[in-house]
Amino acid sequence: MAYNSEHGVNLGVLKNSLTRAKTEWLAAISKSRHAQYKKVDAVPEPDAAQTNVLYLVMNSKTKHYDIYAKVENEVLLLDDTTVDLSNYVQKDGDKVLSDNNYTDAEKSKLAGIAEGANNYVHPSHTAQSEGFYKVTVDNQGHVTDVTAVTKEDITGLGIPAQDTTYSDVTAGGASGLMSGADKQKLDGMQIATDGEVTEMLNEVFPTT
Repeated sequence: MAYNSEHGVNLGVLKNSLTRAKTEWLAAISKSRHAQYKKVDAVPEPDAAQTNVLYLVMNSKTKHYDIYAKVENEVLLLDDTTVDLSNYVQKDGDKVLSDNNYTDAEKSKLAGIAEGANNYVHPSHTAQSEGFYKVTVDNQGHVTDVTAVTKEDITGLGIPAQDTTYSDVTAGGASGLMSGADKQKLDGMQIATDGEVTEMLNEVFPTT
């Protein structure tokens, strides 16, 4: 069943309606005795044609009849019983027609897209609670595995296995953050008073 690509006209129904209307029109003319239609093999010459006869000539291309009549001194083509379907397409199932053309290039492009190519799903891995971990990363930057850091991992970096502790520093005793001799020297020093510091500065930098 054909449809007009712009208006969606059912051409099968239209064609049948036109054919039926023409047939009824010709039959009515014939019955009225004003004219009659006649099948002929070729269009008659004007001298041989009758003015009250509609000549039906089979069209070898369309396989339908063309209608001729004598008008004054000429035999003219009045109409035919066909509908030009050259600019129409056949309706295909539930598909609808539109102004957009689906080209071979577009079909080729779509055919080249792999099934599910745009259906990206981020990889799923085991959830971990917060902590100090060594991680494994794949070539796409995804963390694929984690392992808790051990003491051996830390000492393997050169960090001491035990906490560093310091003893109190005492004069003549064990060394701590400074040697015992340095501590003894510091203990032997006397702290100058503010007055002594002022007097010393006045001697070095006199005001007069």
